[in-house]
Amino acid sequence: MENNTLALLQSNPSKTAIAQIVDQFAQAIDDGHMSAIDVSVNIAALETLAKELRSRITENVISDLFNHPKQKAEIKGAVVSIMETVKYDFSHIDEWSVLEGIIQQSRERQKEIEEDEKKWRRGELPVKSAATTFKIQLSK
Repeated sequence: MENNTLALLQSNPSKTAIAQIVDQFAQAIDDGHMSAIDVSVNIAALETLAKELRSRITENVISDLFNHPKQKAEIKGAVVSIMETVKYDFSHIDEWSVLEGIIQQSRERQKEIEEDEKKWRRGELPVKSAATTFKIQLSK
């Protein structure tokens, strides 16, 4: 299994290849060859690593993309390109500002109602949904 994971990083990391590795891990867990908890901790570590590393290298990736035609590069079968995002500021429009204030006040009041209801009528409230899951806290 580890060889397949390493092979994925060295070859074209396609969604199909990833799905195959996921299936292999799931099967190994189902068959009792691997611990689901151990795998979950490793996944949490990889997710943290990926998020932090992406954040640290974003400027380098963007800089490197300017050396490619149309700021687009195909690497290992994946296409990497620059993406522009634009956020507009409407706060200078009086009506928008008034509505934004009303929305914020309404959200705050809604949270107050929810907290009061959960505090005083928890057993009486209709359940919208319930799920059992887990959390992982990595050590520092």
